[in-house]
Amino acid sequence: MCPARLPDGVTTHPSSSGAEELRAATEACTLRLDLQGAHLLSWMPAGGEDLLWLSPEAVRAPGRAIRGGIPLCAPWFAGGPDGEHTPSHGPARTQPWQLREAHVEPDGTVDLTLATNADGVDLTLALSAGATQLHLELTTALPADAEPRRVEAALHTYLAVHDVRATSVTGLAGSVVVDKNARSVGEAGETLRPDGPTDLIHRTAGPVTLEDGERSVRLETQGAADTVVWTPWAEGAASMTDVPDDGWHRFLCVETACIGPRRDEVDHSIALEPGGSHALAVTFTPSDAGGAA
Repeated sequence: MCPARLPDGVTTHPSSSGAEELRAATEACTLRLDLQGAHLLSWMPAGGEDLLWLSPEAVRAPGRAIRGGIPLCAPWFAGGPDGEHTPSHGPARTQPWQLREAHVEPDGTVDLTLATNADGVDLTLALSAGATQLHLELTTALPADAEPRRVEAALHTYLAVHDVRATSVTGLAGSVVVDKNARSVGEAGETLRPDGPTDLIHRTAGPVTLEDGERSVRLETQGAADTVVWTPWAEGAASMTDVPDDGWHRFLCVETACIGPRRDEVDHSIALEPGGSHALAVTFTPSDAGGAA
């Protein structure tokens, strides 16, 4: 659902997800967002390439997760600390959200606010997309009459890269790292260079920089505690019907998160009291955006 009046440069279009797709085109950037899951599909700063990878075979249907962009995971990550929560990554990414506010600033920056309630948790996404940076803030909150609980949250970003085999990620050195594939816990090295299926929870929020030989993307966070780095590689992508055979090397997920224990004793889940809230935020600065260093 959208406000009756949208600012110039912002339009809505039917989506096969059953919700609407929001599109913005200004002198600063273009973006696309599906109101199912408040799912950002694309952000292209003026003069730059798209920050995000969206699978050309992504399924956009009611209740189906969209492969690519920035899925919002809440109020749990994957299957939760016990591994038994369903749906995977929580219901927030597959249910309709409401667009509460839309504004275009004089410089063309697009500001959006969206909201929903997922499993009894109030969720708000504030998004600001400009010519040089993209900022997202996901707030989790409990109603005043709710019982205290712990929740997890993540911004599951699919960053577009020219070739994942040539990427490197820095800013994670020395952190505790949970390797979900190897089922082990260790310490992160100076530079992460994926060379196969990778599913790592780093117990640090960065800041983190991704380099792919063509551009760099810096991620700066607020209210985060963990950074997840994930690629299925060719082996994992082969079983994914929504990833083309040649698609796996075009993205690397670098996810901003607050996650509970996973084979370690670190609990970075969010403790919410009745009426309380927590904001998880990330700012992306790509080197090819207009005016970026």
